[in-house]
Amino acid sequence: MLRGWGITEQDTATSRLIAVVNQSFVKKFFPNEDPIGKHFGTFNQEYSSSYEIVGIVADAKYVDPRDEVRPMFFRPLTQME
Repeated sequence: MLRGWGITEQDTATSRLIAVVNQSFVKKFFPNEDPIGKHFGTFNQEYSSSYEIVGIVADAKYVDPRDEVRPMFFRPLTQME
């Protein structure tokens, strides 16, 4: 965890939708601003502000160490539909 906080037990299906993002996500989508507290979404315009960024984690590679690091976000499993 670089900034903010991670996913906790308080992040449930009935609480506000949150996400933790990696450094590459910040560089791509919020290059000159503090992303903590900002909102983003996926797919359609109607979901464009669904998730509030609460934390930033360091970049990591999960499959091939030669691959570039991709922008990623992480959500609580309790909030997955």
